[in-house]
Amino acid sequence: MKKILNKLKLKQDIIGAYVFHVKGGVSAKNMPDDFADTRLTVIAEKIVKMFSSGLKELQDVSEASLIYEESIVTVCKITDHYYLIILSVPDAKRILLPMVLQSAMDELKSLIVNDRREDEIKPEKSGNRLSESFDENNPEIDSERLMASSSMSNVLQELQIKLTKVIGPIARIIFMDALKEWTATDHPDTSTIPNLLDILCKGINDPEKFNIYRKEIKPYVSMGS
Repeated sequence: MKKILNKLKLKQDIIGAYVFHVKGGVSAKNMPDDFADTRLTVIAEKIVKMFSSGLKELQDVSEASLIYEESIVTVCKITDHYYLIILSVPDAKRILLPMVLQSAMDELKSLIVNDRREDEIKPEKSGNRLSESFDENNPEIDSERLMASSSMSNVLQELQIKLTKVIGPIARIIFMDALKEWTATDHPDTSTIPNLLDILCKGINDPEKFNIYRKEIKPYVSMGS
């Protein structure tokens, strides 16, 4: 699988790619060093859920994308249990992406079928499994509204901008995930921002980068407190 992903990453506009198994987690990857398996699993859970929901309505859907300011995350179904997930730059040529992916999809499907590993794969570590709290019936928290129109929106936007400066294009996904967890466990106001930072620390999963981030956001956290 790694050889196929290596070839994909050579393509223009593609930042990285990985193969995700719904029970076993990350099976293979070629992503920048900032992307820990636990974070890749969280991303995969969300986009696979959205993709599966789309399939219920549109049977001919072959791939789906989430478009952010910093990146595009695309998911393609390889088999019933395996998915290919691609991270590309925001201005990627989306019309050409399916053409680029088709060859990789065919190779991956052939490899998976021939290996007969789809139903036998075991999780390598607990962090790669689908989280026990993953529930399709849970309502989504409106973090976008909190970012856009709340009294804290300016501070939150600055926190996200500085996170992008430190860890790159995956920042929005990590920040919005942290924001949802924060609003689910705390009353979102300036007094509980330290709790949001604790959640972000886990999401960044790199103490050195988090220390850099904490220095970057110090003026904005002080402004909001």
